[in-house]
Amino acid sequence: MRVILTFITVMVTVSLVFTSCKSKLDQKTMFNGRSHKNKKGVYDTGLNRKKAVSVQLAEEWDKETKHDTNPKKAAKKEEQARLKKQREAQKKRDKYNKKRHVKVKTTKGKSNGDT
Repeated sequence: MRVILTFITVMVTVSLVFTSCKSKLDQKTMFNGRSHKNKKGVYDTGLNRKKAVSVQLAEEWDKETKHDTNPKKAAKKEEQARLKKQREAQKKRDKYNKKRHVKVKTTKGKSNGDT
């Protein structure tokens, strides 16, 4: 009887040890075996990780506002951007219309029975 009681006690203790020692889920182990290792995953912002985000945003802002001192250059850049958008939209429109309007032969040839 005493042997059985000690055996049960040992088994319970071992099972408690195994269940309590399972690995904790944290940021490091959460993404093991995946291609991405952070919470954002595949949704990458495209920013360069070697530079600080504030520096990158400042550089982008400088690129956009480079021609603010010269209104003619700014107007020309805006016009070019507008024309580029128009060309892209027209290209998409033409492609859609080409798919939409399939050419159908409407003229009928003479049948053999007509004289």
